[in-house]
Amino acid sequence: MEADSKAFSALMKHIREVDAGNHTVLMMQVENEVGILGDSRDRSEIANAAFAAPVPKELMDYLVKNKEKLVPELKALWGKNGFQTSGNWENVFGRGEQCDEAFMAWNYARYVNAVTVAGKKEYPIPMYANAWLDQECWPNSRPVPERRAVGACVRYMACRRSRR
Repeated sequence: MEADSKAFSALMKHIREVDAGNHTVLMMQVENEVGILGDSRDRSEIANAAFAAPVPKELMDYLVKNKEKLVPELKALWGKNGFQTSGNWENVFGRGEQCDEAFMAWNYARYVNAVTVAGKKEYPIPMYANAWLDQECWPNSRPVPERRAVGACVRYMACRRSRR
């Protein structure tokens, strides 16, 4: 994350130096379709330790404060275990792919947010990261599976600060 933040910051500094007078660059894509294939979450030693650790206070505070405004999928996931306000990821969200998706989405979003914040310090133009949608939903227009909706909600919560 530090290396990506440093590189993105240098890129945005260069773009500002070249573009600041004309403003031809309207926005910057920070990341492209972050995700994981072949499993529901990272199972490295570091990731397993984070998964077993308490859900970050920042996320828990947001959930508690906005409980009645959460999208139904996220509220249902959290409610599976009785709206716990502390504990590790499985204690709070229950065991399974939806819990894994929330864990990964939170961590991807925090990573992308850190890179975005570093870039905006150099050139504060609008920035975005596009989402990878479940390919099974196209072109049949079927609803996105619940775990994808949960992930999108958690990613939004973590990245909302970088849009300011």
